[in-house]
Amino acid sequence: MYIEAFTSSATKNIVLYSDDYSIWIEETTKSLTLDELMSIIGPCYPRTINIKALQPENNFNVLKATAVPISVNVTDSCGNVIDSASVHVAFENGDTTLLLPHVNEGVYNGTWVPWNVGHCNVTITAIPPSWQTLEPESVIINGTIDML
Repeated sequence: MYIEAFTSSATKNIVLYSDDYSIWIEETTKSLTLDELMSIIGPCYPRTINIKALQPENNFNVLKATAVPISVNVTDSCGNVIDSASVHVAFENGDTTLLLPHVNEGVYNGTWVPWNVGHCNVTITAIPPSWQTLEPESVIINGTIDML
């Protein structure tokens, strides 16, 4: 979201603001305080992506060749859900990278079947859609894969 305020030669303020989908322009004959401006556009400017691993949790312990649900929640720094990100899950142990589909309200789910035993770091990366100004973000969870 970008916010700019201009004063025209007719002493009118022009406020431009965007929600990354549309742009609105409003003209007003009075000066706007910061509080008034924030009441128009909202109090938060998203700056980062937040990824919360729901499943598996950090320090997981799973069995080889057993289906493991993977679930993550993706929001921006204002708490708004991001439902059109590209969410990739990479496994340090050499298992195949997964692309998680969006399910609902910023939640992305998939299933991992681990084949390589031992310690494993799992890197979850969320890449925002190209029309958003946010940078990709990653989190790492770790755990162990044991033999059956």
